Amino acid sequence: MTPALATMIDSLTRLEAAAEELYRGQAALGLESAVREALVVRDLSGRILLWSKAAERLFGFEASEALGAQEEALLGAVWPDHARAELMTVGVWHGDLSQVDAERRPLVVRAQWVLHRDEAGRPAAVIAQYADMTSALRDANRLVRAIFDQTFNYIGLLDPQGILLEVNETAVRAAGVTSEQVINRPFWEAPWWSHSPELQERLREAIREAAGGRFMRFEALHPDPAGGLLWVDFTLKPVFDEQGRVEWLIPEGRDITERKRLEEALQQQFERRQELDRLKDSFLSAVSHELRTPLGSIKGYAEFLADEIAGPLNPQQMEFVRQLDRGVHRLEYLVDDLLDLARLEAGTFRLSLAEGDLAEQVREDVDALYPQACESRLRLEVQLPMEPVRLRMDGQRIGQVLTNLLQNAIKFTPAKGIIQVHVDREPGGVRCSVRDSGIGIPPEDLPILFQRFTQLESGRKKGCGTGLGLSICKAIVEAHGGEIGVESTLGKGSTFWFTLPDRPPAGLAP
Repeated sequence: MTPALATMIDSLTRLEAAAEELYRGQAALGLESAVREALVVRDLSGRILLWSKAAERLFGFEASEALGAQEEALLGAVWPDHARAELMTVGVWHGDLSQVDAERRPLVVRAQWVLHRDEAGRPAAVIAQYADMTSALRDANRLVRAIFDQTFNYIGLLDPQGILLEVNETAVRAAGVTSEQVINRPFWEAPWWSHSPELQERLREAIREAAGGRFMRFEALHPDPAGGLLWVDFTLKPVFDEQGRVEWLIPEGRDITERKRLEEALQQQFERRQELDRLKDSFLSAVSHELRTPLGSIKGYAEFLADEIAGPLNPQQMEFVRQLDRGVHRLEYLVDDLLDLARLEAGTFRLSLAEGDLAEQVREDVDALYPQACESRLRLEVQLPMEPVRLRMDGQRIGQVLTNLLQNAIKFTPAKGIIQVHVDREPGGVRCSVRDSGIGIPPEDLPILFQRFTQLESGRKKGCGTGLGLSICKAIVEAHGGEIGVESTLGKGSTFWFTLPDRPPAGLAP
């Protein structure tokens, strides 16, 4: 032993004595020791030169037994080859080692080695510190195992060839077997798969793919102990080592039987809903067409009476005829809406496109509703471009949109209010807006305004409308390749607007 090494060991011995004194003082006070690491010094051949009191407590060997012995033989340690190489190259190494104590019980210690060099800089000894991790590791393993076994999912561990190395209690309970019956056997032969050769082959292929580094996932039916079948969402995850090679495969299954049942029930409800919608559409279409014939007769005879073809009417009778005529018109609007809805649902809604002047269309629609506005004591204003607004459009359908928007404005604008219609050119198209000074729309109602059969509280109070008009307007405008919307402030009025392109995009409208 060189003088420098002897001095170093003497210094470490005094330090260990002071640490031991501190340890005893803490133990006397019932405190947990802050100095737990066992201190060992060995020469490069592995012969022990210093064995501390903490090493005695940790490993169970007295200093008289340990000094001069080979550490590796004494503690049954197997040191990793790379640990020696790292120590000699870097001068320090730390990691976990498996060792035994004096009674040959297994220990797991956390080690830190420091290389000591002599005066010439040559390696002379190794200073090692060891901390007992056995209890902590045992507790950690118990915790991991508890989590592993008690999780609701089915979890296992395979080698890359598909041999089952571990499986949790949830999985074996679901299959009605014990872990001993499935451990160390090919995974595809386990009872979860034995009912289906096709499923076994699918699993073998999944294991081959996962062993090549791919994450695999599919759904499968597994038998349960009661003789039924469970739907399982199955995954197979590869685990890689430090060199990037697949070391293990982790199979995991999650019981999705209840979800599958709900999906099946929802699918049945959806199909039933579709069938009911189809029957409803057929009924609406049939009823709408059947209503047209009696409506035509009622309208014709009402006109005969109004024209006094069958003889003069007194004022009260003439008022009855006017009421009859208004009722017929309301029914016509309802029938038209129902027919349009039936066409939309059936996918037979079509446009008849032709070149037209939107400004002229707006002027005609406003003129047609001018008497109704006057009767409601409203001012109706129109602002149109000086030049014709030429578009490719379905004039009748766009007139339907304008009429609906104007009629709504008249219904919901109090007497002495104002309704303004604007048509403005925009790049690539035109924007038409109907602005009123009416009651406005609550903000929470704006998102649902264009949905079918949606009628706001204000409309229900007035007892008018079917909740179809705006949804049909939306379908007409969008069939032209345009957009429709609304801006409103409660109590201050609303502005309904729609845009139309100069020409509908190809394929969007016939």
